[in-house]
Formats: sequence, structure tokens, C-alpha cells
Amino acid sequence: MTPVLGSGDTAYAGRDRFTTAGYTATVADSAYAQSLPDYEPGAAGVIVDHSDRLACSIVTCPGSFFNQSHYYAGLNDSSLTLARGDGLAFHLFSLDFAFVAPTYDLPNLSYGQLVLSATAEGSDDPVTRNMNLPGQFLDGNFIFDTWQLDSVFSGLNLTSLTISACVFDDGLNCVNGATSYNLAQFAIDNLQVEAVPEPQDWLVFGSGLGLLAAIGRRRRRTGAAAGVAGGAA
Repeated sequence: MTPVLGSGDTAYAGRDRFTTAGYTATVADSAYAQSLPDYEPGAAGVIVDHSDRLACSIVTCPGSFFNQSHYYAGLNDSSLTLARGDGLAFHLFSLDFAFVAPTYDLPNLSYGQLVLSATAEGSDDPVTRNMNLPGQFLDGNFIFDTWQLDSVFSGLNLTSLTISACVFDDGLNCVNGATSYNLAQFAIDNLQVEAVPEPQDWLVFGSGLGLLAAIGRRRRRTGAAAGVAGGAA
């Protein structure tokens, strides 16, 4: 297993791990990327600092009006898995989330969904929830919205939580794989969590430069964003 990276490391490839607020976060490339015979870990996540104007020169990050600090951006169809560092179970009540768009000038639509897949105590079957990614503010920037989880999900004693995204194709299927072209990207922040049986806490992501320009992965085809835009609802 990859060693846990220190607080000075803010750009992550698949298989990297880091800690935040008592949780261990494991970054993973998409299942499709990992299935390829020539797979090597690629750029998969970054801590974005909105005070750094160079942070989003490869992709279009969500507008800073709704998030003035730091957040985690999952890139290139990747996922992020969270677990307590002390092994305790936890509850998730809400989180802030947004779409990390491949370009600025997209129409104001929902281009995909945030996907939660959780493992709960006493069960081998994952519990999943999906929510459409928010659209844009009046200035054209994609925005953060708050997802309040339903009482059934927030009542579960979670042992791990995997966060990923999917994007709509031309048939309005939400996909993450060979046909998502590294466009299933998301931003998360302000996870309201509660360790069992500890008090509630807010899981936020620490400071960092978050230079997306330094870790951008080449898109698989020119104009893929336009193709996804045509299938969004």
C-alpha cells in the first residue's frame, strides 16, 4: 500500500493516500483505466486553493463565490475513498459538491452525477446514492451545492465511503468508463461527518497550491466535451 502523503503534497495520482481531519483518503483511477493492460497510475485528484489564480488553468473549477477556501477536486474519472484513521465507523449527513468542467463555455445544464458508494457495518453489499451535479451561477461558473443525505443513509454506521462521478452520454446514461473520456470530474468540501460515537465534525480539505496545470491528463479525443454536452439533460 502506498505510504500516506504529507500535508505538503496536494496533487495526487491513483493509489496515493493522504489524511484529513482524522480520516484517511485513498485516491483511485477509474476502474476502466485500471483494467487496461498498460495501466499506470495517472493524475486523479488535487487540493484546489481558490486564492491561487493559476490553480485551474487546465479545467474550469467551480466559482469561488460559493467556496472561498480549499476543496478536493477528483479528476479524470477518478474516485476518492474515505475511512476513519482510527478504524471507527462514521455517519455522513451532508456535503458540498460541484462539477469540475473541462471548459468554461458550456451551457447551463447538469452534465452528470455525484455517486456515493458506502460500506456499512454488518453488510457486504454497498449502499449507493446518486445526485445530479449542480449547474451554473449567472456568471457562467459551475457552483457548489449542498447535498443533505436522506435519513436512511445518514443513519448507517459507515466503515468506508467512495465518492466518484459519472457523466451523461448521448443516450442520457450516466457513465464512468470507456465512453466518459476523463470528463467525470467533481469537487467536494465540507463533509458533515460523525464518528461513532464521537460528536459531529466537519471534514474539510487542507491548504495547498493545487496546480491543475501541473498534473492535467490529456483528453482522449478532441471535442469530447461537446459530445457530453449534447447528451446532458
